[in-house]
Amino acid sequence: ELDDAKMRYDMASARLSSAKEMKAEVNAQFAYANIRAPFSGSVTAKFINEGDLANPGMPLVTIENSDDFEIQARIPEHLIGQVKKGMRVMAVVKSIGENIQGEITQISSSSINTGGQYLIKVKLEDHSKSLQSGMFASVNIPVENPSMETPIYIPKSALVKRGQLSGVFTVSQSETAILRWLRLGEETEELVEVLSGLSAEESIVLSSEARLFNGSKINISNSGE
Repeated sequence: ELDDAKMRYDMASARLSSAKEMKAEVNAQFAYANIRAPFSGSVTAKFINEGDLANPGMPLVTIENSDDFEIQARIPEHLIGQVKKGMRVMAVVKSIGENIQGEITQISSSSINTGGQYLIKVKLEDHSKSLQSGMFASVNIPVENPSMETPIYIPKSALVKRGQLSGVFTVSQSETAILRWLRLGEETEELVEVLSGLSAEESIVLSSEARLFNGSKINISNSGE
């Protein structure tokens, strides 16, 4: 009887070990269903629904951290030599009426794919809860602009309107359209002054038979205009 009891004990212990292994395997499978973000924030977009199959590399959600904002801006070629990493700048967010201090944290080394302008990133410092992702901001950088004495005017008909934003399509070196947002100044009956966002050396699209978008191939017409 003692041998039978020991045998039953060993069998029960083996079943318990097997059950623990199955539990660990199930928990490991459940771990794949738990998505953990590396920071706390708010979900701003969801790209998948319950029951959908998730593929490798497929985005599931977009999460934003409202405590750490940055601005992406573009600097024309004739000013990029004066812009340095670590420079203190002032960001103006007109929609909420705030001026926010910031610091340049990154400067692109190429302008091939940005229409002749260099991308910079500005990390914002203390700001109010009113600031939200996607707001338009102007960045004031303390540089000397040799072209300020010669104002730039473009036809109003060339402007592209998107809500409160105004821009124009420029022509890149590879003859593709690049949409550039502008800060505008004084207006005449047919022209408008460009305060920032465009240099005098750049070419713009005055009119197009087809609807343009970023990257559209442009066939330049030599009409003499």
